[in-house]
Amino acid sequence: MKRETLKIEGRNGIKVNSGFYPTPDIYMGTVSYLPVAAFTASPTSGKAPLIVKFTDKSTDAYYYSWNFGDKTTSKDQNPVCKYTKAGKYTVTLTVKNAAGSNTARKTNYITVK
Repeated sequence: MKRETLKIEGRNGIKVNSGFYPTPDIYMGTVSYLPVAAFTASPTSGKAPLIVKFTDKSTDAYYYSWNFGDKTTSKDQNPVCKYTKAGKYTVTLTVKNAAGSNTARKTNYITVK
């Protein structure tokens, strides 16, 4: 029986040498990367009531938790928030996947006049 070495290289340069396996067998696995939280918003300033559309720019994420700084939250990937009071608001996005979680925070990101 012919034997070959199975080598796997991930996109971050991670290499795995899993030893020798018989040729006809196929081995599959899932590699999870830590997610990276990132987002944008438009508009980021204006008069109340200000309707802001948030756009997720995260990588390797499947769970989203937003805090808009005005005591409202969302689990949507690309939510909309209506700010009704003047002030500066800090927005936080936490993303998760099987490998872990990551948070992006933008202080005083939204300004409502």
